[in-house]
Amino acid sequence: MAVIKDMFTVFSNVFAHVFESIKTKKEQSRSSRLLNYLTWVILAVSLAYAGYFAYRWNIARREKAAQKIFSEAIQLFDQARTAGEGQDRAAAWTDVEGAFSLGYEQSSSSKLAPFFQLFQAHALSELGKHDEAIALTEKAVAGLSEKNKLFNFYKTKVALMKLDSKNQVVSDDGLRALQALAFDAENKNSDLALFYLGSYYAQKNDDDKAREAWQALIEKQSTNEASKSPFAVLAEETLKSLG
Repeated sequence: MAVIKDMFTVFSNVFAHVFESIKTKKEQSRSSRLLNYLTWVILAVSLAYAGYFAYRWNIARREKAAQKIFSEAIQLFDQARTAGEGQDRAAAWTDVEGAFSLGYEQSSSSKLAPFFQLFQAHALSELGKHDEAIALTEKAVAGLSEKNKLFNFYKTKVALMKLDSKNQVVSDDGLRALQALAFDAENKNSDLALFYLGSYYAQKNDDDKAREAWQALIEKQSTNEASKSPFAVLAEETLKSLG
């Protein structure tokens, strides 16, 4: 699928996302008494199947259109990443923001809808519109299923965005969110949250809390050496530098 390939190219295999399939139940009816009844049953079932396949066809057409729009916007995103500074850079990210905003309007009922918003939010952040970027990212995450593999990844991103806010209330909210994600046993991306929590404390010169977060990350990963998180490796190296 072109859109997945483009996303892998842009983010260097950082993430991938998987679409959920539509499941339906088939019901069968039997009648041995009345031919008329059987005729109506057959007709009803035929109409149901016709409606079902028309629905599936419409869904497929809608998603295909969304993928095309998304793929075109991704190309602008990739170009903006390598744009120069000054007016050229601002113009490039403005184009990206506009492309994903329009793409969302055109594909708001698509499964890609939240991702249009996430990329638009990134463009807003690049343009220095941080408050708007945070609000839009939160809105996009709310549109993701909690079963989505990227759900906690983006919740962590929201926390970090808030943590960087110049508004102390927003920043404090980001810290609380990051702490919750870091020590959430159900969060499969807790390694990411723990590493950045430790980094936050290190920047604040709170070495004790930094060690606590990084040590928790290392201990959590120690039971699975074969697939150790790269963030655990970074934590180990950083702890050595602290002495």
